[in-house]
Amino acid sequence: MKTITRFILAAALVALLPAAAATAAAPEEGWRLRFNGYWVDTNDVEVGRNAVGYRSRVENKAAAGGGVSGEYRFGRRLGVELGLLAGAEVGFTSTFEGGSVAATNTMAFDAACVGLNVHLTQGERVDLYAGPLVAYVSYADMQLGVTNPPPGWPVVLVPASVTFGDGIALGANLGVDVPIGQRRWFFNADLKYLDANPDATLGATGAVALRDSVAIDPLMVGIGFGYRF
Repeated sequence: MKTITRFILAAALVALLPAAAATAAAPEEGWRLRFNGYWVDTNDVEVGRNAVGYRSRVENKAAAGGGVSGEYRFGRRLGVELGLLAGAEVGFTSTFEGGSVAATNTMAFDAACVGLNVHLTQGERVDLYAGPLVAYVSYADMQLGVTNPPPGWPVVLVPASVTFGDGIALGANLGVDVPIGQRRWFFNADLKYLDANPDATLGATGAVALRDSVAIDPLMVGIGFGYRF
């Protein structure tokens, strides 16, 4: 699923390059403000082996989030978008070899995004756009507790926590605006993908912390409304 999505977005961006080159004579078109709710899907995470040799795999569940963005249109083709995605909390379950783990919280992340949008439908009521984006992503820690310890699991290893390092992620954006009658309001739907690979540190009481890089790679599907001015 994620591989197919990456390929489609990459192909779309390559196809947009000729359109982006033909924008010098286009007039200015102003601002668009968008408010969206998001469905967020992330990769499953596998964080190495702990001090006693058990491998942990975290299977993420889809989460909900919200976002707001503002785009300034420099012309009929190009626009620069600034946005914030907040409150995306990813629930998960984790299994060890011979045991299981329960989370006492969820992995939340916030993303501040900057993107370049290429608008594809000049003169049409429906405005289709796509382009690359860059985001600074910050993560909240996950707290783990062993609910079904495997044989030989030392009690001193619980509770445990997973800490993610904040950082820059590259990605892509695909969206569409559909006007509501003759008003300035419009419906919006968009798809955002971030290639996010933060450092993850698995630490537990009485154990040496284990660090690894994990591919979270959130895929965000949004729907909402906007206002142009």
